[in-house]
Amino acid sequence: MVPATAVPIDDPQVAELYRRLAGLTGSLVVELNRAVALAKADDAAAALRVVDGLDLDSYLYLHSTRGWLLRQLGRDAEARAAYRRALELATSTPERRFLARQLEEIRPRLSPGRPLVRGLDEDHCERRKRVNERTDGDLQGQGRTHRRRAGGR
Repeated sequence: MVPATAVPIDDPQVAELYRRLAGLTGSLVVELNRAVALAKADDAAAALRVVDGLDLDSYLYLHSTRGWLLRQLGRDAEARAAYRRALELATSTPERRFLARQLEEIRPRLSPGRPLVRGLDEDHCERRKRVNERTDGDLQGQGRTHRRRAGGR
């Protein structure tokens, strides 16, 4: 939590300072930090261009940052791939937990009319529901009770 008296961070200025530092040091990690500052300054697309230009494939934080940026841009499938790559590179339990959580939080974005599961459209689901209702009625008519499992027994 940031104290109420804290001065707001000037993210564009931070990005500019990282640009200067990267020019002085030639550090790719500083460039990665500049990308984060760019994203915080509301330019995730520019930040992603910076990240995609860095030769840091074996660096965990490149991939986790890339996943974060892709999520901001609504490119969830690519974000999942980036987080999976980061997870492959992670060696500590806290990092692995964090990355696994990031992956779990990404849900497929459904466009209107698109089925949740490939091959299952609304008609299929409706037909399946009617079959289940008939089966339930038949079983009850034969003196048996039929309960569907919901989340276990």
